[in-house]
Order: sequence, then C-alpha cells, then structure tokens
Amino acid sequence: MQEREKGPELALAPDPNPTPATASTTSTTSVVDGSDRRPGEWPDPAAAEQLREQWIREHARRELVIDSIRCHLAEQPNARAVRLCARRWIADVNYLADGVIAVLNSTETEE
Repeated sequence: MQEREKGPELALAPDPNPTPATASTTSTTSVVDGSDRRPGEWPDPAAAEQLREQWIREHARRELVIDSIRCHLAEQPNARAVRLCARRWIADVNYLADGVIAVLNSTETEE
C-alpha cells in the first residue's frame, strides 16, 4: 500500500517540456489550429504532417504500453494468475486515472 501512496506523486508530476501528444487532455485535441479551415476541408500539407506525426507518437506510446502489459501477462504461470494480474493492472490504471482527474479538477478551479 505504501508504494501506491508514493506512485501518484511521481506519475502526476507535470512534464516540464510537454509535447503536443502529452499536453492534450483528450484524443480529439489537435496540434494545429483549425480556425482557418471550413468544416470538411483538408488542412494544408504542413498542418497535415503535424497531425500525422502526433498520431504516430500517440500510437507508438499506446503500443509500447499494451505490449508491455501483454508480455507481463504472458509471464504468468496459469490462467488464474493471468486474470489476477490483469485485475491488478486495471486497478493500478484506475488509481492513476483518479489521481490525474484530481489534478485536472484542481487546475481547472485555479484558473
């Protein structure tokens, strides 16, 4: 239990140099400002390249995390241990999400 008390402080520390992929709070947040485009209009090539690079970064990060979890689950000795390990992963992710939500709510009230 002591590890969890220390964990969120490290996990919730703000990144001093956030990239557009880590700065966004939702997956629909765009790197480029779309105010100069009409709905349904394609962005200019430079903006499209920024969006493509953002998608590649986010996809790569997700794949790394999922592959790590998959490898950890594959190391378990039996099906019951796999289920138990998966439940621990779920609990840990939910715990981190609750901490991130608390930080987001506190920063929204400060502004």
